Amino acid sequence: LAPVTIADQVCLAQGVSLYTGHHRPRPISIQAHSWLAPQASLGPGVIVGEGAILDAGGVAIQSLQPWMVYRGNPAQIVQRRVAF
Repeated sequence: LAPVTIADQVCLAQGVSLYTGHHRPRPISIQAHSWLAPQASLGPGVIVGEGAILDAGGVAIQSLQPWMVYRGNPAQIVQRRVAF
């Protein structure tokens, strides 16, 4: 229902779900060098910052900051990732 933008050097593992549908559809943007682990989910309007990681089964309902590792439902920061 809304655009999904996926930059270069992005890893989308098995079973990742990208939900743009909503009563007001909103786009999803996944920036370079980020990784969505198996069964991770992104809600409408989420921006995955450059280099961010969403751990297995994580659910992001808000945008993810660049170079951070997230885990859980809802996704919370668990550590900083070293940029390369």
